[in-house]
Amino acid sequence: MALPVAGKPRAASAFSLIELMLTLLIAALIASLAYPGYQRFVLRAYRAQAAEAALSEAARQEQRYLAGQPFTQIDAYPAAGGRYRITVTVNETGSTYRIDAAPAGKQQRDACGRLSIDHLDQKTSEFGDAALCWRMR
Repeated sequence: MALPVAGKPRAASAFSLIELMLTLLIAALIASLAYPGYQRFVLRAYRAQAAEAALSEAARQEQRYLAGQPFTQIDAYPAAGGRYRITVTVNETGSTYRIDAAPAGKQQRDACGRLSIDHLDQKTSEFGDAALCWRMR
């Protein structure tokens, strides 16, 4: 253990309050810049799950139709962790359908809004560009 030399002050080994406050300020600034991007990523990930659920439902409807059965109307059921509600609407003859994935709860802040797909595989979105909104990545 080194002893202090007479006449030379010992170097401080602790953080000062100013250094600690600057570190916290920088961390808060980085977090405030990163959080909105993270939120957009989360919304996009749940949207991709809802699009996948809508496409799966469309595949089930097409399988029924190929088996000689009419399309089936389905009331809203949850998808994408409850952030979307999937609904299948069928015409009177059972020959056409439209599947809607409506955002619920926090997902309503998503820029695309409701996603829809019909029996002709036409994909639409309530707000934004349908091609971007239906993208799975």
